[in-house]
Amino acid sequence: MEKEQKVDLSVVPQIEEAIQLLEDSEREITSGPQEDVGTSFLAYHIIRNVRTALQKMKVRFREAKEKGDNPIVAEDSLAIIPILSESYEMAQRYARGPLSQSEESVVIDRIRILRDAMSSTSMVMSEQEEFEEQARTGLEGEWEVLADAVKSSYVKEQQDTN
Repeated sequence: MEKEQKVDLSVVPQIEEAIQLLEDSEREITSGPQEDVGTSFLAYHIIRNVRTALQKMKVRFREAKEKGDNPIVAEDSLAIIPILSESYEMAQRYARGPLSQSEESVVIDRIRILRDAMSSTSMVMSEQEEFEEQARTGLEGEWEVLADAVKSSYVKEQQDTN
């Protein structure tokens, strides 16, 4: 693909498999026990960003020929894949338990690095795509549920320190 400077669409099924794995991970985080909502939220945020980057990558591969995105999509993909992989591994490593302040800081920095890489490689969804994604996954009604979970976690934490 890189030598010929042409997009090889045979990568699309592999991207789709990775997207499915990430969707499964998201469901596992959101439906599993919420021992530490903050940690779960950070892990979910990383995984969701990795998944949406792959979804954008898949679209770019499919549309590369007609949009003249050849070989740029391949170059952008090669640039971001290591960051996506490292980010996913970090989310898996930290999803299970409470984080220390330094670990939380590392995760937040990773999210920033991930979002910057997504932006610089045009692998970030547009606002419209984000809204469509939320509608597709049913997330638009989940924000209140998440806010309530964070609020109750915060109140519990405050009570435990008093």
